[in-house]
Amino acid sequence: MVFVLTAALFDWGWLGKVLRAPGGYQNRWIWINISIWWRFAPYWVAWLCSLGLAGAGLWLATRLHFNRYVLALVTAFQCVASPYVATHHLALPMVLSWPWLLDRKPRLAFLVYVTSLTPLLRLGGDQAINWLDFLFPITLMLTLLLFFREQRLAEG
Repeated sequence: MVFVLTAALFDWGWLGKVLRAPGGYQNRWIWINISIWWRFAPYWVAWLCSLGLAGAGLWLATRLHFNRYVLALVTAFQCVASPYVATHHLALPMVLSWPWLLDRKPRLAFLVYVTSLTPLLRLGGDQAINWLDFLFPITLMLTLLLFFREQRLAEG
């Protein structure tokens, strides 16, 4: 929604222009928080991955009645699909998605939680390894997907 509104106000290519801007704020800070797809894939592949994941998350969510699981799944998907994610954005899946998993499979939830500690690796000042921050939402999303069939069967 924010992307569509921003694009309508400023230009449909604003994100591409910011990402291709030479030097300055854009290259120093935006690239530090760029999503894993945008950092390691060509521009068009990153768009396809982001849109595909967002669409897949919504499609899966429509297959179930709205409940805590659906909220957890959509929150994890949006964090992985987003083209821009800073470390503090991981708070949303930590609060909305992870507790669902903790209620059902505490040991598995603990393993997923360990991946959320990767921002601590940057305390030494190396911001270039921030892509490790994506281990948490990706692991959480994949783990939640393991329960999709179970949730679907539970709804009858």
